[in-house]
Amino acid sequence: FSVADYFIPSPSSTVKSIRSRGVKFFGFIPESARLEKEEGAAKARIDALQQQVQCAQEALFQNQRKVRELDMHLEAYKSLQYSQNELLESLEEKRNALTVDCESKQKVLDKLTAEMEEVKELAFVPEAYADLIESLRTCRLSTTGEDQSAFDAETKHYVMVALAASKLPY
Repeated sequence: FSVADYFIPSPSSTVKSIRSRGVKFFGFIPESARLEKEEGAAKARIDALQQQVQCAQEALFQNQRKVRELDMHLEAYKSLQYSQNELLESLEEKRNALTVDCESKQKVLDKLTAEMEEVKELAFVPEAYADLIESLRTCRLSTTGEDQSAFDAETKHYVMVALAASKLPY
């Protein structure tokens, strides 16, 4: 027997030897197994975070696309609104011009009506008066849109008399 056969290893060298072989010793997990477990958990966490980042990026891209679409719609709406405002201004100008024209024709009509009432004999009313009266009646109806039945009856009478007078030989 040699002295080496009787050599008893120290407890710390035995634990190191057992740990290096991956064997549990008194409820402890060997260092390499613990590190592998932590590394696996870290990789799983990294993968989960990368998936979250990817989902967030996709959501961001979708939201950016929606914002671009909404911006496009907003620009189209603003353009339409601008065109509509220009059209309304143009219509208002035309309406005002027509109102002024109708007012001047109404003054002429009122003057002619007063003159015609003064003259009892309507046989001398020329055809131009009949045309003017008819255009004034049409203008008045188109601007006011009111029920003009009394005005129409009076105008019709004057137009008929004027037309009859225009067909008489002079």
